[in-house]
Order: sequence, then C-alpha cells, then structure tokens
Amino acid sequence: DGGARGKEDKAAAAGSGGKKGAAGKPARDAGKGGAAEAAEAVEACRFACALAEGKPMVKEAAVRTLVSCLRLQGAKEPWFVEQPEAEAKAIGILEALRLGARDDDAALDQVARLLSAEDGGAPAAGAKGAEPAKGEPLANPQLWAQLAERALALRRLPAVVRACDTALSFLEKRRADPTGGDPAPTEWRWFALAEWLHGAALSGLLAEGQAPDLSAQLRARAAAHFAT
Repeated sequence: DGGARGKEDKAAAAGSGGKKGAAGKPARDAGKGGAAEAAEAVEACRFACALAEGKPMVKEAAVRTLVSCLRLQGAKEPWFVEQPEAEAKAIGILEALRLGARDDDAALDQVARLLSAEDGGAPAAGAKGAEPAKGEPLANPQLWAQLAERALALRRLPAVVRACDTALSFLEKRRADPTGGDPAPTEWRWFALAEWLHGAALSGLLAEGQAPDLSAQLRARAAAHFAT
C-alpha cells in the first residue's frame, strides 16, 4: 500500500532525526564540509605547484587555480601564493586583479617590479635564457601583455604603454638576433595582444579640445599598432 509505505518512511526518518544518510553515517555539516573541501583544494593546488617545477604552463595553471581556491577559502590576501619564483608571484597578483580581488594601482606596480627582477623572487625553473640582472625585465611576453591588459582595465594608460613596449621588445631582440629563431606559435598570441593593447591605450589618450596635431599623431600611432 503506497500510503502505508509513506508513513513507514516518515517514521524511519523521524527515528533517525534526519541526521543519517542511507549508509547510516551522520550527514556532513554544509559549512564545515565546505571549509574542509576548500582546505583540501588549496593543499592540492600547492602540491600541483610543487610538481610543476620546470613546466611553466602547468605551473601557471596551478598558481591561478590556487588563487581562486584561497579566495573561496576566505583568505584576506589570496594573491600571496607562497611560491619562490618572481613569475609565480606576479601570476598570483595578476589573477587577483582579474578576479576583482584587487583593483589598486599598487598591485600593478608590484607586478611590474616582480617582472623587472626588482622585487625579489627566483627565476622560474625551466625559463629560457640567463637570469636577468636586477632591474632587467624578465623575458616573459605573456606576463607583460597580461599586465598591460590589467592596467588597461584600470585605465592606467602609461602603465599599459610601458608593459606593451617591454613585451614587444623581446620580439625585436629575437628578430635582431640571427640565431634567435622565430617565436613559438603560442608566443605570437601575446605579441599580438601587446600590439592591440598598445593601440587601445594610445586611443584612450585622445580627448576633446586636444591639439589637432597631437590627436592626429595619437591616431596614427594607434592605427599602426592595430594594423601590425
């Protein structure tokens, strides 16, 4: 009888207090379970970062995921990923900027210092080329282009131009070096992004009432970057 079975089911649920699952185990508290799972995710990401040494693309993905997990865990400063490499520290801050966990000029400045070997941090394992001297930019066009992208989002136009110039300088150096070879296919994306962002920043400098000669110069330079 369906009605009888329904009464029995309700009685069974009442007898257990609704606190046990089908296997008879206490149901997990939602809040505590979520905190435990977040902590496990953070530890898994840290472990992934350690395993990814010498594999920059994998390390980048692990660091970005770590920032997201730390943010979900409620960390006040999720961009502090406790990684020794300057690139990893920069990625942590860039990801925080992308997620909206930070939106301050100081974050952009800190990334620029990290990528200029001015703010501590060892070079990434597996990075190409010799270790840069203090103040010399790290040869990572991707991170410089992403810094320019975040700077444009915050309307820091001079910072956009500087970051784009730095990213594109690596392409110029490679072209000037007969033994440098062509960039990898994955690198062209970042050079193209740097060109576009540079043009966007120059376009953003246009203003009403500006001297005609200056406006024409800005338009011409922006068009040249867009067309490259």
